[in-house]
Amino acid sequence: MYYTVKWEPIEVGDEEGHVLGVAEYRGIVSNMEGKAFGDGWVVRAVSLSDTNARTETGSGLGYVEATDRDGDKCYFRSDYNRAKGKPWQTDGKLTTLKGTGKYEGIKARATWKSYVVAPKQFYLDHEWEVELPGR
Repeated sequence: MYYTVKWEPIEVGDEEGHVLGVAEYRGIVSNMEGKAFGDGWVVRAVSLSDTNARTETGSGLGYVEATDRDGDKCYFRSDYNRAKGKPWQTDGKLTTLKGTGKYEGIKARATWKSYVVAPKQFYLDHEWEVELPGR
């Protein structure tokens, strides 16, 4: 579950509804399959987006810092597109940039979809492929 801490849109001016935006999100992860990976992680994400609410198009790039209960971290890059016909829903992919502590050397990638549940609140549904270090 995530919360939008900051959203700063700037109108481009070429078309009605076209904005570039910068955003910051905070959240906490629950692994619904009962696995330890990701469960209870605290997440901070920042992103840049190019969207048009009128044409329901857009894409973006973001970075994610995920911290586990021991303070070890994973950093990911997020690339995403807006889902046409579904206001503010996006789908994208995550790729690992690096890990610290027990995650140093992690190789992971995920696909995801976002779902808005209330103003400034949304959740992501991830599908992960993970290769943990030393395993």
